Amino acid sequence: MARIIRAMHRTSRLLTSIALAVPLALAASGAAAQSPSPVPVLGVEWSVTSLDGERIPADAGITATFTTSDTPPGALTGNGGCNTYNASWTSDGVALSITDLAATRMACGDELSQREARYFDLLQDASGWRLDGAVLVIDTASGSSIAFGEEVAAPTEGITGTWTLERIDGESVPAGVGAIATFGEDGSLTGFGGCNSFSGSYTIEGGLITVGPLAATLKLCPDTSDTERLYLDALQGATTWSTTGGSLVLDGAGELVLSGEGVPGGDATLTGQEWWVIAVDGEPFDPTLGASATFGDDGSLTGSGGCNRFMGDYTVDAESLEVGPLASTRMACAPHIMDAESRYLAALQAAATYVIVDDTMFLDTADGGSVELSTQRDPAPAPTATPRSTPEPLPTPVAIANDGIIGTWRMTDYAGAPGLRLDIDITFFETGELAGFGGCNDYMAEWDLDGTRLTISGLEFASSGSCDQIASGLEQGYFALLPFLDTAEVGADGSLSLVSTLGGGQGFVFAPAE
Repeated sequence: MARIIRAMHRTSRLLTSIALAVPLALAASGAAAQSPSPVPVLGVEWSVTSLDGERIPADAGITATFTTSDTPPGALTGNGGCNTYNASWTSDGVALSITDLAATRMACGDELSQREARYFDLLQDASGWRLDGAVLVIDTASGSSIAFGEEVAAPTEGITGTWTLERIDGESVPAGVGAIATFGEDGSLTGFGGCNSFSGSYTIEGGLITVGPLAATLKLCPDTSDTERLYLDALQGATTWSTTGGSLVLDGAGELVLSGEGVPGGDATLTGQEWWVIAVDGEPFDPTLGASATFGDDGSLTGSGGCNRFMGDYTVDAESLEVGPLASTRMACAPHIMDAESRYLAALQAAATYVIVDDTMFLDTADGGSVELSTQRDPAPAPTATPRSTPEPLPTPVAIANDGIIGTWRMTDYAGAPGLRLDIDITFFETGELAGFGGCNDYMAEWDLDGTRLTISGLEFASSGSCDQIASGLEQGYFALLPFLDTAEVGADGSLSLVSTLGGGQGFVFAPAE
């Protein structure tokens, strides 16, 4: 009955209802002429909405189309939910007879087959038909009925867009939860519950709504989990919706009030800024590594994993996100940095959905992983008040003049791994050229220095040596970072530091060659 009421509601804007006592104007079996019904009955594909009062799912696909011919009887064609069928029908405008029903014989599941058989039995037992508003009802001799509602796409005006949760059952949502819901024009529903992102679908018919089921990620956030559970339970249990004063109200299992003023903060978008990694799979990410991601308007994705720079592509569709594959430089860093970078890049390339709340973006993977990023880079943690030991003061870097960098330097520190001894050197010439040995191969490039700002370009290789796997891998990492080195500083001890700010502060330390 609920389906019938919904069908009446959504069709009433297009069709004028008629009194139940007015007979159908049907021209079959020599029926007397009647006043035409304002609801088109013939030549229309009707979809079954209920069998003897039992609601039938909208996607069941049970249909019926009545047509007439110059000579009775009329033809009835349609689909029983599994098989197509045809039959003959006659009527005097009130009474109805359906005969000679024949159907294809496809094998379907038990549920479909049983429902189809019941439908065919009811059709062949038809004794009359009538219009109930905009619903076509066939009555049977045994007292049962079939209800049809002409399928009209459910309007979504008024509910589509992104809404921010304000209240649950009259209680204001705690500050910082940032729960949202985005209703798409295509019936998709995505959002964020304050801890986990979710996705699913919804349908509306007039003022009625059906939500879900929803699928959500499985992160545990003690501060927001209780609110999120109440929100998702009420959202999936919603049965009615309405909008008033810029708010969306959903009611059923609980009352939800959402604001249409957009996502809190509202300024952050996927593209247009650099995103800094603050957590991976729920674990805080070391902010000193400078891991980041920048989503370009052209579908390009660049960033730093904390040791290496990466690049690749991404695609978005509503709240869905697909990343990669990504390519990265091959620098070797300390083991804990490499481990953190590996976890970040693996989660980034497995991203399935994203949601932005305030200045924070949550990327979730299909297997429950996550990456949390922010437009604000977290400052490095302050030192503890009582350190275990007092470290030796580091040399104070100072700017160097161009003639101070000229000469040959040998590497003493490779990408933050003190004590690693490599046969790598670099020579800066007054002509603006540089050359060196990377551990396996000779190389050359051009350089320029303005204060501490270094530019290296035109990297070329002059030979191809043969090295073991470890040395070759370290050399590739050195060559990959070399063009990104953008800062040159000399310490009080005379050492030369070449650093890449784009690479999260990674670089190399050299000592003057003897």
